[in-house]
Amino acid sequence: MKGLHKKIIIISTEFPPGPGGIGSHAYSLTEALSNKGWEMDVFTCGDYSSKQTIVDFDRKQSFKIHRFRRKGWLTYFYRLYDVAHYIRKQRGGEIVIVS
Repeated sequence: MKGLHKKIIIISTEFPPGPGGIGSHAYSLTEALSNKGWEMDVFTCGDYSSKQTIVDFDRKQSFKIHRFRRKGWLTYFYRLYDVAHYIRKQRGGEIVIVS
């Protein structure tokens, strides 16, 4: 990986501390890649846990977690915008995994 930009973005419909197999898989993948030296960013929702539980969980992680906001029927447009804006701001070089 010498000379490569070592950043991966994971977009997942679920992520701890909420329940679910998809979230567990995304978390395990993120943790494993982070431990291998990749810079990780996760974009996900936090629909199944309290705000304080999510804040406490996110603070303990070695990678950045971006939680999507809900805005009624515009929710999915905001999600696309948030990810596209972040990638554009980072000036490319990312690998994006969608789970």
